[in-house]
Amino acid sequence: MSDIFISYASQDRPRAQVLAQALGQHGWSVWWDRTIPAGKKFDQVIAEALADARCVVVLWSMQSVTRDWVLEEAEEGRKRQILVPVLIEDVLPPMGFRRIQAADLMGWDGEGTSPAFQRLVGDIAAILGPPLKTEPTLAPKPAPPKAKPPAEPPRPERPPVPFRHSSVRKALPWFIAIVGFVGVLVAFWVFQEPKPLPRVEAPPSPPPRPVPQKEIPKPIVETPIPPKITPAEPTKTTPPKDMVLIPAGEFWMGCNEKVDALCDKNEKPGGKLYLGRFSIDKYEVTVADYRKCVEAGKCSNDGLTSFDKCNWGKPGREDHPVNCVDWKAAKAYCAWAGKRLPTEAEWEEAARGTDGRIYPWGNQWDSSRANLASAGIVSVGSYPSGVSPYGVHDMAGNVWEWTSSLVKPYPYKPADGREDPNATGERVPRGSSWEFIAGLPRASNRVGFDPDFRHFYVGFRCAKTP
Repeated sequence: MSDIFISYASQDRPRAQVLAQALGQHGWSVWWDRTIPAGKKFDQVIAEALADARCVVVLWSMQSVTRDWVLEEAEEGRKRQILVPVLIEDVLPPMGFRRIQAADLMGWDGEGTSPAFQRLVGDIAAILGPPLKTEPTLAPKPAPPKAKPPAEPPRPERPPVPFRHSSVRKALPWFIAIVGFVGVLVAFWVFQEPKPLPRVEAPPSPPPRPVPQKEIPKPIVETPIPPKITPAEPTKTTPPKDMVLIPAGEFWMGCNEKVDALCDKNEKPGGKLYLGRFSIDKYEVTVADYRKCVEAGKCSNDGLTSFDKCNWGKPGREDHPVNCVDWKAAKAYCAWAGKRLPTEAEWEEAARGTDGRIYPWGNQWDSSRANLASAGIVSVGSYPSGVSPYGVHDMAGNVWEWTSSLVKPYPYKPADGREDPNATGERVPRGSSWEFIAGLPRASNRVGFDPDFRHFYVGFRCAKTP
């Protein structure tokens, strides 16, 4: 049995070999199709190795995403929940695998100390357990041959001892007598008259406790309705320029199973949540916005050209969302702008309002209202028909948007540490992006990315209190 099965296209063999050697140096056994014995059928050997593997690593490239056998091997790993996808080229994973986060080894040079490779090792260790890495040792010098001692003559075998029936016959009467005596004692104990046990009065039963009524989400309507706001102190707060004020009150957070058939486990349980008033950017942060922070010396443009589809430095994209930013860069920009990243709860309320709708515009999917499954990112505000009940643009599609929240289970509890800016762990982006399909831009959908993760489909917007 091997620990890791590597699936790849034939053109990616050199990179598969480098990865197999690097993982093997950590103490894991790695299988790839370099050692198929003569006379054996490829399909038979690969099927056996895949069935024995405890982890399936699939390399996504321009070639592998079109190869049927790679998709079949990836599907086997997904069904067994042992799949670890790895991007080795800037390519969109096949349908059915786009919601599974892939490790990024596109710029990996084969070094075992690379942060990207170490993160991959951590992902694999979560399935297999810690790697058994061993340090190389020098082989000892062979000792000079010693003279063989003279062989001893073989010892004669002991003849078998015959079974002695006479001893059994002698012991048999004693055995019968002991069994009979034990039987008499057991019968005496079983048939003697039992003594009645003292009667114990049962304590009075407690009064029945009232059964709490199950909370039912508000009825869903297709047409946006004015949000029902929990009474709060009147305010004359005016939101900053290009921001939208979200009033204080309750909204439904999480998946609304009454109307949504695509609920994921990490979106449940849903329920009412009260938030104080806050403001949120009307649009995603653009390249032009971010450039001002870079010119002020408060933001870095490192990594903003990591992919061909990054908007930074491309003519005519100043009004496009700035993408290819990690969580720390997004957080630094918002701080420079006198704002902060929105919490996961704030983002969801701004996206869906208070009536528990599925999408920002209602409960029915409409591809004309959002930039999804398209050729690329577009200017912010290009889909005015898809605004949220509060008038916030692009809350579905265009780019995923970082929030401040750690990935933690529901129900959402603001005080459980998920909003600690110094805590380690994955952070939640929301809203889906231009290259994904209809199921992901649901207002309650949530995923998790490492804070150092950057990609051409990830951007952000900011929030402010109030």
